[in-house]
Amino acid sequence: MRVAGAEVSFRLGGRNVLCAHGDFIYNRNPKYSAYRRLMRFGPVRDAYLAMPAAVGKTLARGFRKVSRRTTPAYSWTRGDLLEGARPHFDRGVDVLICGHLHLPTHLECERGGRRRDLYVVGDWDGTGDTVEFDGSRWIFAPAI
Repeated sequence: MRVAGAEVSFRLGGRNVLCAHGDFIYNRNPKYSAYRRLMRFGPVRDAYLAMPAAVGKTLARGFRKVSRRTTPAYSWTRGDLLEGARPHFDRGVDVLICGHLHLPTHLECERGGRRRDLYVVGDWDGTGDTVEFDGSRWIFAPAI
């Protein structure tokens, strides 16, 4: 296993694959974008990383509670999901795999004369959704 960072691209089964955290693709929350920028700001990041783990976890839980209380639910449509994936499909990605949306699903479309697949898997909530390639086909196993 290797940690890939924000996203990783590779070829598998003759297709261009992009694995990315869904918040880089589908984020519609300006407060969350501001929070991400703040947490990536060097002095803030360094201070957070210097805290004892228990303090950092308590702060993170507090941020999550505020987020749940202040962020309205968003109902994603097939069109919304494919529109978010379109820039990646347009640059040659054939298979986009992401999470973040709390909406395990598989969508396919035709772009540029090629089949494109979007897989949205579960999040950090431990659902265990998977996307596998068995050498000849893609298998989506949502743990709904």
